[in-house]
Amino acid sequence: MNTCPYCGKQQQKKNGYTWKSEYYGTIFIPDVEYLQCECGAEEISNEILKKVEEEQQRLCSKLLLQRLNSFDDINHQYMKNSELVAKLGKTRQAIAKNPLIKRKIFNIVLFGQRYYLRESVELFLRTGDGRFPLVSRANDNSNKYADSKASVSHGTVDMADSIFQAHLAPRP
Repeated sequence: MNTCPYCGKQQQKKNGYTWKSEYYGTIFIPDVEYLQCECGAEEISNEILKKVEEEQQRLCSKLLLQRLNSFDDINHQYMKNSELVAKLGKTRQAIAKNPLIKRKIFNIVLFGQRYYLRESVELFLRTGDGRFPLVSRANDNSNKYADSKASVSHGTVDMADSIFQAHLAPRP
């Protein structure tokens, strides 16, 4: 048994990990083990974090696709890279290399081309963070990692903030 670095009590092995994302809803990763203490602290492997990240990317693509009612909606709800370049006043190369833009603006690849959600771009321009909940809290999209087989390219999500908050941190 491992000892909790926060309270010194023994940690218990748990099977199946649940992650609550404010942007994508509840994500469940089955058949993985992690350690949890009575105080709420968890010790999560990099394997689990990678699976959570993959599932967040899959859900981002799925939820962004669900916003489209027709192909005409693509040009109304999304913008191409050339329009993003004009809005941000940066070069294509600067946008491609900027991790802040990649992580903080919802985007999806359709027909081999990256599209940026207009609503997310506008929010990014106002606040510096274009992310917002893609699911309502009342209508959470609980899922199972084992069932996910995305058929589209993944949108970019921000895991860097989440990883450091999750690893060995007490959960509310």
